[in-house]
Amino acid sequence: MVKISWIKVNNMKKDCVTDIPPIISFALESDKEGEALEKAVITIGDWSLETTDQINNVYTGKLSPFCTYEVHIKAIGKSGETAEGTTSFSTGRMNTPWKARWITDASHDFPKKTSPTPMTFRQSFAVTKTIRCAWINASALGVYEILLNGEKVGQDYFAPGLTSYKHQIQYQTYDIKEQLKDKNSIIAVVAGGWAAGSFNYIRKNKISADRQAFCASSALNTAMEAAKPFVRMSIGRLQHREIIA
Repeated sequence: MVKISWIKVNNMKKDCVTDIPPIISFALESDKEGEALEKAVITIGDWSLETTDQINNVYTGKLSPFCTYEVHIKAIGKSGETAEGTTSFSTGRMNTPWKARWITDASHDFPKKTSPTPMTFRQSFAVTKTIRCAWINASALGVYEILLNGEKVGQDYFAPGLTSYKHQIQYQTYDIKEQLKDKNSIIAVVAGGWAAGSFNYIRKNKISADRQAFCASSALNTAMEAAKPFVRMSIGRLQHREIIA
């Protein structure tokens, strides 16, 4: 019997969020010796692709921001047996303008060959309706970690990662629905990282920024409403070096 053992979107088996057309790959397994793919049909909404490749199948259909797309694959082996599998991916902002502003402690400075003291940004907010989905987009000059109600958001470390700050800054999208409560506290801890921190063999700092900064925007979707922003970290209180501004 032939079956699809996994499906990947942009090399991820789950939780893929993309701003560009995704690449679909899949693997087959069978208990028949010599079984191989004859052809497969990949379907996403009204778009479909017939292929003989199990990797590098590029989706060329339409994408809209903040949407979830179901991926269905029907594979046919050379024996004539068929297998089917499904997965999904979501889109991120896709050039949707950010309403949140960058925040930092503009008064903070630090000596050469050292890294800045981590900054902590805090905000509280309430949720009064039943939530269908909720997410947060975040980025930093530096590296950051977000805590929602005392629990880490996402599985990333050193986000948003090393990037070419003169050309672009990466951002992440995290599903926070299961971590929400009626009353919520969100905290972002931001260190200097590769943007402002001290690294390389001469311990140089402030390579791409004079200090770290943070930007985040969250949105929720209820059963009766379209997605809308409910908290912007740009209006949060700044706690830095145990001083609340």
